[in-house]
Amino acid sequence: MRVRQGFLLIVAAAWSLFATGCGQDDSPQVEKVSAAAPEGPPETAEGAIRAVVSGLKENRLGALWDFFPASFQNDLNGLLHDFARRMDPDIWNKGVAAARKLARVLKEKQPFIRNARRGEGQGGTDWGQVAELLDTLLSSDLADLEKLKMADAGRLLAETGGQILSQVRAFSKLGQRDFFGQNLDQLANLSVSPVRSSGDSATVRFEAPDQDPEMLEFVRVEGKWIPRNLAESWHEMIHGEAQAWLGSRLAPETIAQEKPLILGFIAEFDKVLDDLLAAKTQEDFNAAGARGAQIAGTIAALAGPTEPGALDPEEEPEPGRPVGTATVIVKGQLTEEAQNELGQRLQALADPGSRSFSEITGDDESTTVQLGPVADLEAFAKKLDFLKILEVDGPTRTITAQAK
Repeated sequence: MRVRQGFLLIVAAAWSLFATGCGQDDSPQVEKVSAAAPEGPPETAEGAIRAVVSGLKENRLGALWDFFPASFQNDLNGLLHDFARRMDPDIWNKGVAAARKLARVLKEKQPFIRNARRGEGQGGTDWGQVAELLDTLLSSDLADLEKLKMADAGRLLAETGGQILSQVRAFSKLGQRDFFGQNLDQLANLSVSPVRSSGDSATVRFEAPDQDPEMLEFVRVEGKWIPRNLAESWHEMIHGEAQAWLGSRLAPETIAQEKPLILGFIAEFDKVLDDLLAAKTQEDFNAAGARGAQIAGTIAALAGPTEPGALDPEEEPEPGRPVGTATVIVKGQLTEEAQNELGQRLQALADPGSRSFSEITGDDESTTVQLGPVADLEAFAKKLDFLKILEVDGPTRTITAQAK
């Protein structure tokens, strides 16, 4: 979506100041979330920016909400409620349950996680605190789709968002600065000053060390100062692009098509989490983690573009990109013609979707077909009545068979 440069600059600057404070705070205790709120909208554009910065430094994520005019807040609440109404309850609830189990893994298996990350050249993160952050999200209205249909986004930001902000500030090992990039460090000493102001228009100057000054035009909308380009693009961004995204990605026919695949992935991920919780050795934990990483990569591939129309329905998937991959190994030698026929028959039985693919390799002893998308491996194997099934291996997503 076209969230314009001006608003991003404000948020980036605010977070940069917050991150600086985080880096200087050696206390491991979670700071109390301040409930204080501004008494009224700032009178000047530079005051609006400083209010956001001040709010984030005090763990008041609601300061971002206060930045928006009332009609913008209503639009954002409308999007949130529309999302909750359109989202499939089974997908949401099963996903939340899996997330809760993930939090258990992060709490109970920290030594295994640290050892695994150290083996990858990474480490230092307190995964127990990450689990606490996840618990905060899962104990909020965000985890309950029915509550989300009537939730107030401003309250979520002020309460849940403020608590998360406080928790993040309590552990600097997550590397917030790395995540937000080097530019945020350069904005740590951002200064804001007025350039000109006339009626409901103003220009503000942003200055940060080693950066060229930035000029940004503001306008007053419903008593709130916001960047002019944000005000001009808001209707298209919310009522055009965002609504189009919801209408496309969460349309009933789209959900009906993708639901079996999504639930299949959630079920597989849930099994991985069970294996992680049951792991008694580092080797068992690493093996389960590798399967989880493969599933996560597949889910990321399936997520697709974030903007409507960004992907042609006929576009081919990227080479080697996994999309619910299944591997079928057929014992015995097959002619090239028979191999091609086998691949076509298998692909015809795969799950529907624009990102389907198949890959065939063979030698004198067997033919291997990798194909997708396939969400439910067991159900897929039952469709292969033209083959004699020898084995179905869920962890490796492999079906071994012989031609009848």
